[in-house]
Amino acid sequence: MSCSTIFSLPQELLLEILALVASSSFFDLFHAKLSCRAFNGIAESNKDYIYKQVSLEKLPVDSWRDNSRVEQVFSFLRNCTENENPQALYRQGLVEYFNHENLEKGLRYIKASSDSCHEGASYIFGVIMACDSTKCYQEVGMGVLKNIMKKKKKNSSLRECREKFKDIMKHQWRNKKLKPNPNSCHMKDEHKMTMTKMKNSGWLSETERAEEIECEECRCHWEVTYISNWLHGKSMYTF
Repeated sequence: MSCSTIFSLPQELLLEILALVASSSFFDLFHAKLSCRAFNGIAESNKDYIYKQVSLEKLPVDSWRDNSRVEQVFSFLRNCTENENPQALYRQGLVEYFNHENLEKGLRYIKASSDSCHEGASYIFGVIMACDSTKCYQEVGMGVLKNIMKKKKKNSSLRECREKFKDIMKHQWRNKKLKPNPNSCHMKDEHKMTMTKMKNSGWLSETERAEEIECEECRCHWEVTYISNWLHGKSMYTF
């Protein structure tokens, strides 16, 4: 399609096309803007909407380390955060909470991202709440994690949430640590024995053994403890 043909399309349609491109990849949006004046003009006049839709998946987490473009990266991410981009809110929330220890601000960003259906944010929000000293907050956190577990492909979803969290946080100082509450499962000793038998068999990794846990309470406790141990630089899991 030529630029002259594109110019004949309604502005609203062009904006939605750009939003779809942006939601696929930041780089695709950049190339679309370069390819045609119509797209560039629409993008520039609707920055707020585009910033909210743009995907950060292909933007390296440590892109800020590139001194040649650090200001551009920070400016771009700040605009995305200010316009409530779920991925930007999630990234900034993790930095504020675990690195800067701005707990209230960080949790607010993470919760906002979770409310926008960002699964990784929901996962970490659940983990943080499950570690709270207040019983009602613990129940909220466990409920969030259990909702993720109700998905058909729960293991792949949980695995992806863990890995993306680690991918972001491995580039940050992890100053804020989490302390899991005791496992509330009444049959945790029996379930621990099952896990020990699987461990002794030597066939499965720790995460693979966890994926065999059928008890929701024990599985939630495993997820929370895994994240806590990782933040502390540990790997051993205990019920």
